[in-house]
Amino acid sequence: MESGGILGTLVQGAAGLEAGKYNRDVAYAQADEEIRLGNAEELRVRDAARMQMGTQVASQAESGFATGTGSSLRALEESAINAELDRLNIRRAAQGRSAGLRLQGKMARKAGQQAMTGSIIKAGSDAAMAIAGGGSSASAAVAASKSNYGG
Repeated sequence: MESGGILGTLVQGAAGLEAGKYNRDVAYAQADEEIRLGNAEELRVRDAARMQMGTQVASQAESGFATGTGSSLRALEESAINAELDRLNIRRAAQGRSAGLRLQGKMARKAGQQAMTGSIIKAGSDAAMAIAGGGSSASAAVAASKSNYGG
C-alpha cells in the first residue's frame, strides 16, 4: 500500500475518533436537557397541585365543611400524595431518558476510539506488508534506496 493510503487510513481513524467525541458531546447535552425539562415539568406539576389544593380548600369552605379536618383533610392529603407521586414519576422518567442518552454518548465515544485503534492497526499492517515486499511502492522505494547508496 502506498504511504498516501496508509495516511488516508489514519485520517479516517482520526475522523472516526472525532465523530465519536462529537456524538458523545451531543448525547450528553441532550441528557442534560432532559434533566432540565424534567425539573421544569416537576415544578409545573407542583404549582398545579398547589393551585388545585387551594381551590379544594376554598370549595370545602364555601360548602360549609370544616377545612383541615375529617374527610376534607383526607381529600387534601390524597391530593398531596398524588401530586408527589406525579412529581417522582416525572423525575424518574427524566433521569431514565438522561441515563439512556449518556449511555449512547459513551458508546459513540467508544466506537470512535475503536475506529482510531483499527486504523492504526491497519496502517501498521499495511506498512509492514509494504516493507516486507508486498509489491507496493514502499518496497520499491526501499530497493531503490539500497541500489542508490550501494546497499
